[in-house]
Amino acid sequence: MKKYFLLLIILSILIIYFTNKNTINSDREKIIENQNSIEPNAFSGKLIEGNLFFKPVETEKDIERFNNLIFMGVNKDLLKKIDISILDEKEILDDEKLPITKIDFELLGKTYWSFAYGKKNKSQKAILIIPGSGSNQSSKIYMNDKDNYHYGLKHSFEKNFDVYVFIKPNEDYLAMHNTYNKINYDYIYNWHINKGGSYSFSYIVQSIAFSKYLKKNYDQIVVAGLSQGGEAAFINSLYSDPDFSIISSGLSAYHKNLEFAGRGQIIIPNKFIYNEKILRENFSDLKTNFFFSWGVNDTSEEYKRETKSNKTCNFFKKLINLTCYYGEGHEFPVNAIEVHLN
Repeated sequence: MKKYFLLLIILSILIIYFTNKNTINSDREKIIENQNSIEPNAFSGKLIEGNLFFKPVETEKDIERFNNLIFMGVNKDLLKKIDISILDEKEILDDEKLPITKIDFELLGKTYWSFAYGKKNKSQKAILIIPGSGSNQSSKIYMNDKDNYHYGLKHSFEKNFDVYVFIKPNEDYLAMHNTYNKINYDYIYNWHINKGGSYSFSYIVQSIAFSKYLKKNYDQIVVAGLSQGGEAAFINSLYSDPDFSIISSGLSAYHKNLEFAGRGQIIIPNKFIYNEKILRENFSDLKTNFFFSWGVNDTSEEYKRETKSNKTCNFFKKLINLTCYYGEGHEFPVNAIEVHLN
């Protein structure tokens, strides 16, 4: 009797196993079938390890929904004043090594979110680092990856500051993916420009909202960026007015009349950052202490020329409280930054 009972249990387990397996396979085949309606090369970017915010993409509608979630129309009036209301905050601690803070905010009647690696500890000072170009830079910065070109600043600041690293949409934890790879930007950049918006503008406004959240919760805040992140940090600082702003190899007045850049760089219709008239009329009351840097062996000819011509430094010194520094390469000159802040 015991023998038959044991066989019955084993048979039941096998039935449940194969039923679940068939269901899983069926669901997976359905997802793959739906994904096959998307271009074969749509998913090409690497994913980070660990949990992700978005579920796997099943149809083109999921990609369209993602674009609509972050879309912000760009117009000249909005560029003059970005009026953000912080609604809520939440810590996401899926991974102790990569804690995440999510905030919700409202702009022009629509609710958006903003994410950054990092969480509030005991410090009354905070820094927000905006990553430059490259895949999944935020997690590498936060994890102090010594091979990453941003390395040094987070490691230096975490002794006395709560460090946050902004996460761009479709990067790191926020990847739109098919379980194996993330969607490539052919599905994002053009969509926003053709709708009257800009992916760049959307993520920079998200970062501005995060800066404003930090200003409410800390006595002193710093916004910093290198390369593309430097330009983004400068635009952020015009609207968030932090105590300090660190812009390394991110700006050049040589771009005022002619800029050579790929579409993965910052594209904002009517971008005004080298327009002296607009800067004077709209941002003349900033209290931020700016620090600009370039390297004699920087990555672009314009940045290298800055170290001899002082062109950008001279242009902006008329408009903002600014210190300029000329170092070695395309990097955060950490020692000089520490001296400046102290």
